[in-house]
Amino acid sequence: MKVLMLGGTPRLKGGVDEFCKRSMAAFAELTDHEIERIPTESAYLNLGRMPKYLNGLWKLLLRSRKNPDVVWLQYVSLADLPHLVLAKVLGMTVMVTPHLGKNWRSQNNKFLRGISRRLLELADGIAPISRTQELEIAFPRHVPHSYLRNFLPRSIFSVVPPPVEQAPPVMQLIHSGRLSVGKGTFLFDDVCDQLKKQGIRFQARITGGADEATYAALGAKIREYALEEEVSVLGRVSDAELLDLLLKTDFLVHLSKID
Repeated sequence: MKVLMLGGTPRLKGGVDEFCKRSMAAFAELTDHEIERIPTESAYLNLGRMPKYLNGLWKLLLRSRKNPDVVWLQYVSLADLPHLVLAKVLGMTVMVTPHLGKNWRSQNNKFLRGISRRLLELADGIAPISRTQELEIAFPRHVPHSYLRNFLPRSIFSVVPPPVEQAPPVMQLIHSGRLSVGKGTFLFDDVCDQLKKQGIRFQARITGGADEATYAALGAKIREYALEEEVSVLGRVSDAELLDLLLKTDFLVHLSKID
């Protein structure tokens, strides 16, 4: 079977991009299906990024000649759904996996929610990554549903946890993701501030990519709370580095407002 995956914005190195890479790796290792990917470049779409976005649609048009058995669209924002429309116009079978929830603009705005639902009616199947999405997203009921699990890197199964006696002397916290207000990054600072005020000793790390303005605002808030000794901002780290940090961490704190 030939699978054409559509989705992700590689320049942002976010969760959807990782989902695409890991699912493709799983296909290659565990099946004999062919899979290739075209990024949709739909994240934070504006006029300056429009050429890459339109190039993705053009690539989809060209790939139609190879006649893939199924197109697997990763739906993050309304900007991804024109790919669904084009694929159906070209006569392709399309499965859609949503990567959003009720707090995303396309769902909490009544007008956009209606458009989303109408366009999803074109899909041949919907494959959510969480059953709770059924409660949050306007899915057309007549479109068949099947459920996926998220994909983990193969390396995680060969990890050996460090001995208990090597555990750090103070509580270890970590916040990891695409750093932003929506992902709860600044709420993590609030948690650290409350812990310090209560006299609880801890060490906290923040990993993930962000723009310069977000890094600057994050640094300012850490200084405002006088958390320079307790909180370290490491920026984006590799999968191997993140896994090593997680093995040494007591709590992963994820206070996202949009997930």
